[in-house]
Amino acid sequence: AEARTGGKPVLIDTWATWCANCHKLDKHTWSADAVAAESTRFVPVKLQLETNDAPQTQEFLKHFALKQYSLPTIILMDSGGRVRDIIFGYVDAEEMLSRMRAVS
Repeated sequence: AEARTGGKPVLIDTWATWCANCHKLDKHTWSADAVAAESTRFVPVKLQLETNDAPQTQEFLKHFALKQYSLPTIILMDSGGRVRDIIFGYVDAEEMLSRMRAVS
């Protein structure tokens, strides 16, 4: 609702405490100045999906029609709620920035 009323795209970042690539994404990608600046135009959602069999994880997989549990998974949606990109695993700041800029 916030994205629709504000005309902003949505960025969903999934993670778990045990996920090394999730922590690497936080440390190297999300903290990069250009990525942090670009992310301000998104409505951010950070979603903890600790285990495959958790109800929250299963609902997430079902909602986005994902076939497998994989972390990190980043979903970029436009302001109308349409999925524009799904990123599985770690990506560096340059790739993340490019993919974020492609979403309006």
